[in-house]
Amino acid sequence: MEEPSAFPLCGCGFSAQLRTSWSNDNPGRRFFGCKNHGSLVHHACRYFSWFSAQLRTSWSNDNPGRRFFGCKNHGSLVHHACRYFSWFDPPMTPRARVVMVGLLKRIKTNEVQRRKERLCWVFILALCVVMIWFSKL
Repeated sequence: MEEPSAFPLCGCGFSAQLRTSWSNDNPGRRFFGCKNHGSLVHHACRYFSWFSAQLRTSWSNDNPGRRFFGCKNHGSLVHHACRYFSWFDPPMTPRARVVMVGLLKRIKTNEVQRRKERLCWVFILALCVVMIWFSKL
């Protein structure tokens, strides 16, 4: 049976446990749940996430690089997405968010510059080939 590569944090701040559902609707289906579920001593946070959810990374300005669990059909035009969503990483500090967005902008700027340079070199190479070809005529 497939094992998860990462475990989400539940609302209690602990790693959620991988459990198996034995309900009539989902017998044998695996899910993440709060480790305090069913405990009489600790208050459980009711955290729940199906194991079929995929660990993804957000690249929005509000949460750059922050990982989350989302429906595996999210964004699919063929399958109807269930809109399931749960954060895996804790929220970023405001300073970390500013630094991360700045780094992402710098990377994007460098990529655009590199594309322009490549296009310039292709143009220069094509111009040289044409000049050599005409000089031989």
